[in-house]
Amino acid sequence: MSRFLTVYLFLILVPAATLAFLAIRVADHEYTAGIETRDERLQSEADALRHDLETALEEMLVPEGKRGNQGNLVGYAREERWIGYSTQAEEPHTERAGSEILAEEQRYFELATRGGEAYEFDQGDPELAIDAYAFYLPRIKSSLLRSRLRFKIARAAYAAGKPALGQAINRDLVQGAGDAFTEEGFPIDLLAAFSLFVHSEEAPKTQRAKLRDELSAIVARRASELPTSLLHLVTTQLDVSSPELDHLTRERRTLESAVMRHPELLRGCDAVLDGNRLLLAANVGDSDATDTLRTVTSLPIRLPQLSSPPTYEARLVTVESDGAQPTNGASRDASNPSATSRRIRLGVGGPVIGTLHVTDTGYSVWIKGLVEHRLLQRVLMACLVIATLSGGAALITSISRKRRLARLLANASHELKAPATSILMCSELLASEDLSEPKKKHFAGILHVESLRLSRLIENVLEFSRLDPHDKRLRFELVDLSELVHRVHENFSYRAREHDVDLRLEDHFADSAGGQRFVVTNGPAIERILFNLLDNSLKYRSQKDAIVTLTLARELQKNGQGDGEDTGTDRGQDFVVIGVADNGVGISADHRAHVFQELYRSRFEAHGTQGTGLALTTTRRLAHKLGGEIDLETKENEGSTFTLRLPIPPSTGSEAFWRQGRPTWRRPGDATGSA
Repeated sequence: MSRFLTVYLFLILVPAATLAFLAIRVADHEYTAGIETRDERLQSEADALRHDLETALEEMLVPEGKRGNQGNLVGYAREERWIGYSTQAEEPHTERAGSEILAEEQRYFELATRGGEAYEFDQGDPELAIDAYAFYLPRIKSSLLRSRLRFKIARAAYAAGKPALGQAINRDLVQGAGDAFTEEGFPIDLLAAFSLFVHSEEAPKTQRAKLRDELSAIVARRASELPTSLLHLVTTQLDVSSPELDHLTRERRTLESAVMRHPELLRGCDAVLDGNRLLLAANVGDSDATDTLRTVTSLPIRLPQLSSPPTYEARLVTVESDGAQPTNGASRDASNPSATSRRIRLGVGGPVIGTLHVTDTGYSVWIKGLVEHRLLQRVLMACLVIATLSGGAALITSISRKRRLARLLANASHELKAPATSILMCSELLASEDLSEPKKKHFAGILHVESLRLSRLIENVLEFSRLDPHDKRLRFELVDLSELVHRVHENFSYRAREHDVDLRLEDHFADSAGGQRFVVTNGPAIERILFNLLDNSLKYRSQKDAIVTLTLARELQKNGQGDGEDTGTDRGQDFVVIGVADNGVGISADHRAHVFQELYRSRFEAHGTQGTGLALTTTRRLAHKLGGEIDLETKENEGSTFTLRLPIPPSTGSEAFWRQGRPTWRRPGDATGSA
């Protein structure tokens, strides 16, 4: 067997396990390599798209220092605040010609403005407002401040019901205001012309048309300096549908909306990608202070198409509106291996203007298939190992069983030979010699005992040969246990004397049962059990002063509490207890759990005693058929005690008791009923 196990281990099991291990490692390697290859493709695609985008942006860049020129719309900002498209309102103390406004004249202007606006707006008295505006007018020589005060006087005149005065002042301002502007940066000549046009509803059509033409000319000349809201108001009132003005209005609204979406341009960001437009910002001059004037312009761009494989999705988004400028060129989320991102810069070393996100949309389906493929490979390899182990176990079991059967045949032959030889010798002596009556009886007794021994051996072999231990049912009837035990004792007395064994009998059953000797059970089965146990004790007897004791008693187990006396009330379960005790070699702790296994011979072979290895197996099987159990108490080199414990059916309800998981029985004379 050991040689076979070695061959099986090294030629079948080890190669199969190694193959399975290598196959699993290859599957894991394919899984990892597949993920890495997929990730490399994703990173390569993202790098290629980033290169195309940055190349296209670099080709569109204007030369350094010329941003905002080249005919593009330019807006201004200072201190993170949008100014508009003119810086005039940011320089209130200088005239267009560049001459300085005297501080005294500026103070007179402010006094006149506060007084006039108090009367005009707070008190609602435009006539007094006219006087307040005009009070300091003779003391002011600056044409800019005079034009602003005169425009305020015209406004108050219209409110005071003096349209002639207002019209006269506005006509003079249209002709002579020049490049003067209000405190808000609005051209005064445009506002004066617009006021004339608005208040000329009752004028003749020719005069109104002339005013409209004058206002249209001023609008065309001043359009680049006007705030978008004023430009839209004037063109709406004039019903001007000039393509140039419409284009300018659209461009301004686009730029202003983009600046509102990206206020980081006002805080120092140099470039932002907004859809198909590139927003550029730069400081005027070399100063980096927060109050430095900044220009903001918008350039239309044509980005290359974000072409990608069918399972990829590319998306270009702008930088976050917090003004933060990421420095890393590439990034990815470790928890999402199907996506990666790239920072898009405006030229080499330029600012980050957007982020390119590339997502592998087919990753989830692909990784699911890859995982299932790896799992299938592992399952197949596991099945291979299990099949190899199962086949080896089945083969080993089969070979082991064949070896044990071969040993059984050899042992059985030896066991059968001994009683057959004794029978042959006794029969020859009885037939050939003139023997006295005592000797004849002696040899006849030997013939009887050996015949019984031979019969029991054959029955053990037949019992073992049955595939199902419960395939043969036992017939139950009333049995006189005392008579049965005495008969077995008498039959074994001959063999006991031959082996110098003191075979003793202790019968306490009738006394403990109140004279009751009959029990519903199967007598032949009990005889076979006792034969096997006594035969086993004789074989493994002590070599000196051997004693074997056969006992029969009744045991009462009351309410599951153990032994007790029968008081007649609250009666528990009765048991028949038959014991076979010897002072022989005993059984070691290592073999105690295996002695009832079929063909188990390790203990017996170590003792040097022949046997079939079936006696104890058959004994336990018969005990179970009878509804009982075999217990073993043993100590090596001190002896063993085998105890057969069988339940006694109660006086009432016997059939129900024996059918609850126990062999059924029948009283003598019943037509049917077996277990």
